[in-house]
Amino acid sequence: MKKMSKHIFTLSALTILTACGGSNQSEQPDSIVVNPITPPVSISPKLVVTQGTITGFGSIYVDGIKYNTDTSNIRKNGLNTQLSALSVGMKISFSAQQNDSDEWVAQDVAYDTEVEGVIQSIDRNNSQIQIANTVVFYNDLTHFIDTSETLIGVGQRVEISGYPQADGTFLASYIKADTDESNDGHEYTAGIVSNLDEATLQFTINGVVIDYSSAVIDGVLANNTYVKVEGNLVDGVMVANKVDARTVKESLDIDDDSVLRYQIEGLITQVSATSIGVNGQIFDYANDVEIEGAALNDLTVGMFVEVYVNNNLVTSIEFKQSSYSSDGKVKGVIEDIDRENKTITVNAVVYVINEFSRFEDDDEQYFSFATLNINDYVEIAYLQTSPLPSVLKIEKEDQHEYQQEWEMKGQVTAISNNIITVNGAEIVLVTDAKYIIDDALVSFTTFLSQLIVGDRVEVEGQYDTNNLFILGKVELGRNDNDGSDDDGGDADRGDDGDDDNGNDDKHVGYVELEGTITQLLTNKSFMLNGYEVQLSENAELELNDRDVNLITFMEALAVGRTIEVEGQWVENKYILVSEAELK
Repeated sequence: MKKMSKHIFTLSALTILTACGGSNQSEQPDSIVVNPITPPVSISPKLVVTQGTITGFGSIYVDGIKYNTDTSNIRKNGLNTQLSALSVGMKISFSAQQNDSDEWVAQDVAYDTEVEGVIQSIDRNNSQIQIANTVVFYNDLTHFIDTSETLIGVGQRVEISGYPQADGTFLASYIKADTDESNDGHEYTAGIVSNLDEATLQFTINGVVIDYSSAVIDGVLANNTYVKVEGNLVDGVMVANKVDARTVKESLDIDDDSVLRYQIEGLITQVSATSIGVNGQIFDYANDVEIEGAALNDLTVGMFVEVYVNNNLVTSIEFKQSSYSSDGKVKGVIEDIDRENKTITVNAVVYVINEFSRFEDDDEQYFSFATLNINDYVEIAYLQTSPLPSVLKIEKEDQHEYQQEWEMKGQVTAISNNIITVNGAEIVLVTDAKYIIDDALVSFTTFLSQLIVGDRVEVEGQYDTNNLFILGKVELGRNDNDGSDDDGGDADRGDDGDDDNGNDDKHVGYVELEGTITQLLTNKSFMLNGYEVQLSENAELELNDRDVNLITFMEALAVGRTIEVEGQWVENKYILVSEAELK
């Protein structure tokens, strides 16, 4: 299916009336009477209203399309601001129209933080954090600012933008360390409404009870629709002072008569034979709805799509898996740049840049392909396309960022003794690293004996000052669709198709958790994030950056203290810890 034209054509009829007169004495030629042509009235094209994620600047790019913002009215959290206040990864809503030069010009641009507060717990194995009792997932395409997936920690306050999921959890496209203390008196959550009770003035989002009895309500509350909530947690209940239930149209204060169509990008939150919900906004299908990338009957909750909506009817649906999942991730130094063909070479692998590639740099908003240079440090998330892998996201880093701990993802293309090649990078497997197969810890020997070329792995470690990779952990998953990343992930979890398969929720397999201690049980056990945790006699225990024994470690434990643990579920009952660090 060809994508719907974004041009608007005005057709005018030109009528020429010709009258033929008879002969006259002067034998003048037949006269031609032409009615005067009235120039068509110049009518401004109608607006196209879009909700999507910023992919670049100059002026602003969304879904690979440039929108001029020279005359835009830009708002952030309800306040007028400048373009510089926005960032790649933010989900925005905006109206735009084309000028006489076919350039898209944005009029109103609005961004609102959706989840914000102090991180309560982190499940690194399943790439999720909890804020205001709301579960937030992150993935390879999540843009981190002033922090990273390895640096985020319990007690840190962050702000988040992204996409609500049907189960009330949230998929983050953008996570930023919150440095604005003016709004620290409240917490913010967002998601799909369920269990709306107008008698008790309560509803839930993913099990989080929202008490809106004292709140100002913008818009109309209803089950299965998307809302943003500002308030405070009191005994596990979010007591709201404001609930924003406005649609995109209402948030931009747009008259329907001025809108040509809506373009809504996000996750399917509900689907039926007659309607579809995207980001909690529900639309009926038009009779002749077109679909690209999937069949209408194949649409399921959790798919990432873009829908075109006219008169509240969906006329077009495009499946966009690559917008929220990747096939791999790699770091390296740019070795070569082909400006003409828009390719870069990292670790001897050539990657192609296209109009959908996202460019991210904390310090340089207008970072683009033109500003890349040989010897730049970069991190790349890619899609395995033919003939060359395509860059989904490229992030430029300084040397300090480059040497931080991170996770590489990709396919093993060579094995030589204890050296494997992943994404062109050679990784030395050492005996003191952690090795995991199908979410179970195994020995170095077992891992090496089972690993084969073609396996997809996740490799955790960091580069040293000599650009040598220091290995910490390697994970291989074969039970989860052969470890493939490209199935779009678990639609209900909204992950990026990583090899880990959510075993923490099933109480089996390897665990990596961070949170606060809620109860001390025995001289070697306690409660963490609602789970019982037991320390093994030979566990590696760290206190104030030094190794300690079990007795010393337990003496330092207290309710409310932050701790990070790694271990294994035992008999679906408790976590047996092999490593723990008291923060």
